[in-house]
Amino acid sequence: MSAAHWHLLLNHLPVLGLALGVGWLAVAVGQRSRHWERLGLETLVVVAILTIPTYLTGKPAAAFIQPLDGAAQALIDRHEETAQLASAATLLLGLLALAGRLGFHRAQAFHPWFTLTVLTLGLIAVGLMAWTANLGGQVRHPEIRSTSFQGKP
Repeated sequence: MSAAHWHLLLNHLPVLGLALGVGWLAVAVGQRSRHWERLGLETLVVVAILTIPTYLTGKPAAAFIQPLDGAAQALIDRHEETAQLASAATLLLGLLALAGRLGFHRAQAFHPWFTLTVLTLGLIAVGLMAWTANLGGQVRHPEIRSTSFQGKP
């Protein structure tokens, strides 16, 4: 299996996992539920870990796909730049979630200030990751490219 194949297999995990973890935190805030808070935080930790191999397979995947017809170098570069930002945000979010999960492990009281902070940062990370995924999709799918890149491999 090539690096491009691994990257394609892994790249959906951070996008969907972030949305799931943030969604569970939103439920936790709405229901004031420690169960959903723990589940959301734990999901964000796992997603941060899965983001590492996803990011690391990106460069080799780019090297594999660059010579192929239809792979626009400018799109690859934009995808790589946003991937750095999205991955950093996801790793930071994962560390914050881990700290919260470990720090509030024994606490029985709900900590809305912490959960709201993680939820807000999570929404930002979801947006960054979705933007990154969209740019990655445009590399080999000209039908979703903006008009500025149409027909310019």
